Amino acid sequence: MSAEQDRAASPLEVFIPFWGDPELLYATVESVRAQTDPDWMITVVDDCYPDPTVAEHFEAETDPRIHYLRNEVNVGITDNYQRCRELASGELMMFLGCDDLMHPEFVRTVKAAHRAFPRAATIQVGVQVIDEHDHPIDPLTDKVKRAIRPRVRRATELSGEPLATSLLRGAWHYWPALVFRTEVLDRFPFRDGLPIIQDLALLIDMGSLTDRLARQVLEGVIAGEGTPAEVVQSRGLTVVSDDSALIAAIDEALAAQPDVAAVGYPGLASHSSHSLAQKLLPRGCGSVFSFDLKGSRAQGCSFIEALKIFSHLANV
Repeated sequence: MSAEQDRAASPLEVFIPFWGDPELLYATVESVRAQTDPDWMITVVDDCYPDPTVAEHFEAETDPRIHYLRNEVNVGITDNYQRCRELASGELMMFLGCDDLMHPEFVRTVKAAHRAFPRAATIQVGVQVIDEHDHPIDPLTDKVKRAIRPRVRRATELSGEPLATSLLRGAWHYWPALVFRTEVLDRFPFRDGLPIIQDLALLIDMGSLTDRLARQVLEGVIAGEGTPAEVVQSRGLTVVSDDSALIAAIDEALAAQPDVAAVGYPGLASHSSHSLAQKLLPRGCGSVFSFDLKGSRAQGCSFIEALKIFSHLANV
């Protein structure tokens, strides 16, 4: 089995950064133990909480899926989350709050979502808010979240500017219920100086690339070319916020190539219909463009057959 296959077959890694009430922590662990899908692993990372009974409790734990680590000194919330990130090695991981309970169907639901959307960097499933007596409640904060979050009727994949705009309008996500694809999370460090909105900043960074560029950037990051920003710079990519601007950027790059004779896209200032397009299509010229290559017919055929980014459609 390859390293990639081994990672894909790994259990959901549940990291619990701990500082707080030990009894709530134990209840959190028990809620994971009660999952209908047993394919999970817990790692409690104790940020040097001043209660020796916590370590004693986990020393007596017999479930091989449950692990306990204690920091030598208190490192604070962001650095403790960072340690959890560094420990993650499987396909999927999450940061579960030490005072949150996992629904019995959580692991099963997350795995089903991952199978349906295998390239999604983050998975957010439904959440039920409860009070100190485990009774469902609907406080004002959650009413607001429900009002501003994207309205979808089924599992839906969100990305790029629509996702960023939605989250910046209001942080409707639930951090303790987010599950991350580890290989993607590894490439987006926590931002310094944002301990309170660290989760929102991370989601904005992970979802800020346009859909068409995301694959190229992630391929570069996974290949070890650096951070997303470094890959964008080293590959000469242009990150823009809409399809029309993206196509214009592509066309300008094509026009600069010595083997390209002409580019047909009215969004370019050099196009004969550019002025008319600005008048009739003020919101952009769409995503269809053409370009002519210099050289022979055989050279043109070789180019078309070698294409990997665009599809060759015989009837277009």
